Amino acid sequence: MTNTVNDNEYLARDLVDVNFTITDELIDIKCPGTHFASVRKCKPIQLTDILEMYSRAITHTKQRGIKVIRNRKLDKQLIGMWDEYRDNCAEMLRLWECLSKQARLVEQRGIHMGYSDDAEYKLLDNIYSQIHKFSYRSTAFSRVNEIAHEIRCLLVDTRFGTGDTLHL
Repeated sequence: MTNTVNDNEYLARDLVDVNFTITDELIDIKCPGTHFASVRKCKPIQLTDILEMYSRAITHTKQRGIKVIRNRKLDKQLIGMWDEYRDNCAEMLRLWECLSKQARLVEQRGIHMGYSDDAEYKLLDNIYSQIHKFSYRSTAFSRVNEIAHEIRCLLVDTRFGTGDTLHL
């Protein structure tokens, strides 16, 4: 037999002091010692942008006198996972809308002591978990963003100098 609490009983409990930040780009729900949800809205990268940035990074490093050994497979890897990446982004944006609505509802109700009994909080946590799964390294979304980050770093990285060899 499960111990269920009705909504009125839950809402009668003391409120937890929670800081809600809900914007078009960020959802951050926390209190001292607990992060309930913290996520930024997905901003899809265009394939042409990442390939152009990759070319700029190669040109930039060569101009600095660094020998570049280019990995031609990277272009093929990006193109090969691009459909999955776009699907991941579309799903994340769909989930973002659900999370945003649910976060506003939870903000209106407040988070009360024993929030694990709250069906609305459980739904928020479930949606947040689904979004968070896209950050796992096995997803196309995570892999493409990691590659884009590494390329951006190459454009500003000063650790390499003339005579160094860089494998891209």
